[in-house]
Amino acid sequence: MEYEESIESKLLMTLTLIPFLMSIFIIGFATSVLGEEIPKQVILFVGGVFALTLIMTLDITKITIKIDDEGIKIKGRIGLLVRKRVKIEDIEYYKIEEGFLSCQVLYGFRFNLPAKACVLIKRKTGAPIVFTTNNPDEVSYALSTLGIPRAP
Repeated sequence: MEYEESIESKLLMTLTLIPFLMSIFIIGFATSVLGEEIPKQVILFVGGVFALTLIMTLDITKITIKIDDEGIKIKGRIGLLVRKRVKIEDIEYYKIEEGFLSCQVLYGFRFNLPAKACVLIKRKTGAPIVFTTNNPDEVSYALSTLGIPRAP
């Protein structure tokens, strides 16, 4: 059994990038009104910060969940910041709750984007993992097919 799902938040991407783009336009407008040239160091610094912000925003605004015979793989769009893999034999149980903020854990790995439900993976050793899904029934079926028990 193999299951794959992608969840994306365009609103989060927009809300993250708008303040940064506004600051770039304000700097450009202010320098054109003052009539002074922008030093190369400022341009390189602002460009570098923009590139890093863009890469981080692209990575955290889309996650792909893949469930197969080996385990669960969670990866961001690029995979630089968001990347986690759990083997089937390391999973103690799973729990699915309605609403993407309803899975409460004190510590652990949390991959939350707006979706219909959240899935809590309790590992035998290590921190629990929480991720969101728009298809909770299909995730439940895929995990049950692999022999992972559902939480009581």
